[in-house]
Amino acid sequence: MNLSHPSFTERLEREQAFHCEEELKSIELSPGERFQIDYTNGLLCVDPKHPRYYRFSEIKSANLQIDEVNSSGKSTSSVLGRAALFGLMTGGAGAVVGALTAKTVHKRDIKRVVLAVSVDGWDFELKHYLYSSGYFKGYLAEEAIEIGQRVRDRLLAPYSPHPAADSESLTKNLTRLAELHAKGLLSNDEFSAAKRQLLS
Repeated sequence: MNLSHPSFTERLEREQAFHCEEELKSIELSPGERFQIDYTNGLLCVDPKHPRYYRFSEIKSANLQIDEVNSSGKSTSSVLGRAALFGLMTGGAGAVVGALTAKTVHKRDIKRVVLAVSVDGWDFELKHYLYSSGYFKGYLAEEAIEIGQRVRDRLLAPYSPHPAADSESLTKNLTRLAELHAKGLLSNDEFSAAKRQLLS
C-alpha cells in the first residue's frame, strides 16, 4: 500500500512517460473528473488541464456507479465494482453484487453512469461521468456501462511492462510512428491503434 504522495521527481517521470491511449468521453467536467489512460505504462491521468497521474498499482478499487429509475418509479443506485486485492467488491450501503446483463440494461431507465476510482493514500474517489440523461455528450447508457466495465477491469488488471525482448526493433518502430504522428501523417486514433498493435 502506498500511503505517501509521489515526490516531485516521480511526478515528473510519470508526466514524461504518459502517452494517452484512451480518453473517456465525459458528460461534464465539474464536479466530475476526466480520465485519460496509458495502458502501456500503467498510468491514469485525471483532469488533463491540471493533470494528476496515478499508477495502476496505486488503484485500490474501481466501481461503476449506476443510478436508475425502477419500474415503480423509485430511484435506485447500484455499485458494480472490484477491489484490486482479492477481487472483492467495494462500495457503500446498497451495493449490488454481480454484473448487469444486456437484457436487464434495456429494461431499466438509466439516469447516470459514473466510473469511480479510489487510490491508495488519497481519501477521496476520482469520478468520471460517462453518461447522464439530459446531456448530449458522452456515451449512450448501455455503451457507458460496457465501456465502464471494460476500463474498470483493465485498471485493476496486474500491470506488467512490455518484455525487453527485441526492444531495439520495438524502439525503432515506436520512434518512426511518433515521427509520422508529429508530422501530421498519422491521426491520433491511427497513432494509438498502430502503437497498440506494436505493443500487443
